[in-house]
Amino acid sequence: MPPTRRPAQETTSKSTAGGDEVVGQEEVDSVMNLHSILKRSSVDPATVSSISIDESGKMRRVLVVSTPDRAIAISLFHPLPSVRRSLTVTDRIVSEMRTFTLLRSLRSIHAPRPLATDYQTYLTCEAVEGYPAGRAFEDGPDRADDDPQDVAWTLGRSLAAIHDVTPSTVGHLFDQSATGGWPDFVSEWVSKLEQQLPVNDPLVAEACDRLHATRFPQLSASPSLVHGDFHPWNVLYGPTGQPSVLDCEFAFCGDPAYDICLTRRWVDQFDIQSSFDAGYHSIRAFPQQWEEYTDTYNSLHALSTLVDGRALDHHGLITQARERLHEALAVESELTDSF
Repeated sequence: MPPTRRPAQETTSKSTAGGDEVVGQEEVDSVMNLHSILKRSSVDPATVSSISIDESGKMRRVLVVSTPDRAIAISLFHPLPSVRRSLTVTDRIVSEMRTFTLLRSLRSIHAPRPLATDYQTYLTCEAVEGYPAGRAFEDGPDRADDDPQDVAWTLGRSLAAIHDVTPSTVGHLFDQSATGGWPDFVSEWVSKLEQQLPVNDPLVAEACDRLHATRFPQLSASPSLVHGDFHPWNVLYGPTGQPSVLDCEFAFCGDPAYDICLTRRWVDQFDIQSSFDAGYHSIRAFPQQWEEYTDTYNSLHALSTLVDGRALDHHGLITQARERLHEALAVESELTDSF
């Protein structure tokens, strides 16, 4: 869910004039003193009028701090101690900061401006206004403030704008030394996931075997900036109509078809395919033969989600990931049996 939206749904703080009293202080005690975070973000604690807590994030807790003339969002990342993982909290923070910086150079979309971080536990950014684009699809055309088809077109155009950022090499945003191609990057990704998941789990084993056996495309053009978790609840639709893209901690440089394949789940769910596709095509065309990798990339994303679910001991994430694996593998089996 969005880490920088304002106003938050639940307000759990009162005036902190003088900087002495902060409701919800326990949310940050284990990370670092809130006053220090505010000062590093160029915010005088004495000017804070309210602090709202957004409790929706699975990977982070977000505080939205308001003063009379500005608001900032403090993302407090949950530690992931229970299992090894391919992305550390530091990796996620660096990826998000670098992605926001890249996106801020674009005119068609907005990204929060990073303010401060310790690269271990927190990241502060400017807060942005708007509501999750997914709300327009859930409310439908009769209840939504904005036409869902217009929102879908804007989302498609936003994703295309992200993919139009073309770094020179494939790799993670936090490690810019990689020199291999896309197939090598995915192979290493799958191998790291295997090291973090139960080796005796038949579902995991089958998914990893199929991913290793897949011939991933050698990208004919430059790699694209890939969001890694693009969906309507990671995009805020603001009063100006310019969308704000959030939650970029999983971004990397590679095959844009990865994002497109993942978006099919919610695009099909809300029956907005034509509008979304038109918005995307207003900037660039879909990659050739991207549909061939829909279930493959969904399996890869589900395995990554399973690792995070186990790390957080989050049963909802684990169940969701396993259901998506079952679905993707079942579809692949049906396609194989049809030939």
